[in-house]
Amino acid sequence: MNSLNGLKIVITAGPTVERIDPVRYITNDSSGKMGYALAEAAQKAGGRVLLISGPVSLPTPEGVIRIDVLSADDMLAACQANMPCDIFISAAAVADFKVLSPSTFKIKKKYDDDSNIVLYLSKNPDIIKTISESKKSNFTVGFAAETHDIKENAKSKIIRKKINLILANDVSDESIGFNNDENELLAIDDQFNEYPFPRATKSKLAAEVIDLIVKLH
Repeated sequence: MNSLNGLKIVITAGPTVERIDPVRYITNDSSGKMGYALAEAAQKAGGRVLLISGPVSLPTPEGVIRIDVLSADDMLAACQANMPCDIFISAAAVADFKVLSPSTFKIKKKYDDDSNIVLYLSKNPDIIKTISESKKSNFTVGFAAETHDIKENAKSKIIRKKINLILANDVSDESIGFNNDENELLAIDDQFNEYPFPRATKSKLAAEVIDLIVKLH
């Protein structure tokens, strides 16, 4: 018997793209590799996996259904449209901010004008908090990409976002995390129990994380 045994798993992965104008945008360094590895591991464990992905250059894992999105608003809408689920894993690196009024045409540089351009930003929706508060996921997992105070920030997110498990990693180390094949994680559950995952390939870590989720779910 597979450990997830037909449970519906919704996973977000990759970055989001927030338009400035038709040719420019705000994004981040996420490659989507961790989220895609989790989708593959969950599918191999017997889950019915839906992967909601920002723009990445990765093939869809075999047996996984994939929905492509661009912005944080698009990603939230896709998540809400595919609730309820048994397990929700928010592995996407969602941009915290979006441009308040994106231009519908390319913003031209004026060579005779030395003034700066000001972009007004507004907050993007908090996807994992929205899903958690909707109570349409039986078990909710988030990520905390941090540069300092990793454990403290991760615990704070568990409380603020009302989630069951968080996976924290140090993105100040350029040899792991974003755009790398390896990572190192510290998992913390909603009782503040800690589960360290030493540095390994993202595929190996994904399988170990899915095993932990099965035990805690």
